[in-house]
Amino acid sequence: MVLSDEKYKLYYEKALKIRRLIKESLDFNNYDIIILPADDLSGYAISALAGLPSAAFNYNGYGIQLIANIKSESDLLSAWETVLK
Repeated sequence: MVLSDEKYKLYYEKALKIRRLIKESLDFNNYDIIILPADDLSGYAISALAGLPSAAFNYNGYGIQLIANIKSESDLLSAWETVLK
C-alpha cells in the first residue's frame, strides 16, 4: 500500500531523502569507523536507516557498535579484530 503510485511520493521518496541526509551527516571523509555505545537502539537505528554496515558486541561489560561506510566492510572487520585483541 505504501509503495502504491499515490503513496510513493508521499512516503517512499521522503524516506529516501531522510536516508541520504543521515548518510551525509556521518563524516566518513575524516573517519574510517564510527564507534557508538550499543546500550540503546539509537546506534542501530542510524546504521539501519542509512544502510551502513555495522557490528555490535560486548567488550568488558559494555555494548559497543562499530559503523563503517558503504563498501567498507573490511575496515569494519579490521577494527573489530583490533578491539577484541
